Amino acid sequence: SGTAANVIFSDVNSVASTVTFAVDGVYDLKLTATDGNEIRSDLVRIVVHTAPVVNAGADQVLLLSEASNVALGASEWHGGQCYFLRCE
Repeated sequence: SGTAANVIFSDVNSVASTVTFAVDGVYDLKLTATDGNEIRSDLVRIVVHTAPVVNAGADQVLLLSEASNVALGASEWHGGQCYFLRCE
């Protein structure tokens, strides 16, 4: 689903190029190499997902003797869900 316009290679002629993806999607990348006599290629599929945004709100001091509400939020991405809440 990703298009070539959304993929940026730092150096397309380098064997150690860095790749940047502009948007989420599924990208099939093809690496081709030659020694001057023969040409070989291989494909790799890359799936790019944006990380969810999480907001736990401002720090709060709560008293055990009082009822309190804490609002938490997380963005959903590609059908993702908030699976657990951990206290640290």
